[in-house]
Amino acid sequence: MIAESILSNSGMRLTEFRASRDRLEEDGMRKMAEVFEKQKSIVKVELYQNGSKRGLAPLLKSLITCKGTLKELLIQDQKSGNRAAAELAELITKCLNQVLDISDLCLRTANCSIISAAIVKALN
Repeated sequence: MIAESILSNSGMRLTEFRASRDRLEEDGMRKMAEVFEKQKSIVKVELYQNGSKRGLAPLLKSLITCKGTLKELLIQDQKSGNRAAAELAELITKCLNQVLDISDLCLRTANCSIISAAIVKALN
């Protein structure tokens, strides 16, 4: 419902999005990804405990389109962290944020290595 309202108002540009324990689930994450891709104006994204098992990957992929504006990415306690490791690494590499907080994603060792390598690459 929020995403539809934002998309239907052509004069509105979303710069910050916070969803903490909002239970966006798959559909909500997918809809917000559409907003980010279409508007390309997001500066800050905070996502905490949203109950999505697969929705984080497309949302992170959509944020790559915000390369010129995205400054802060805070994603914590997401069930889909391991499923979205490749997308997170790509986002970090292509769009290094000024602030990156990816705590409590319960990442497997292999995915931690992928993301760590992306951070090192982005910083060099």
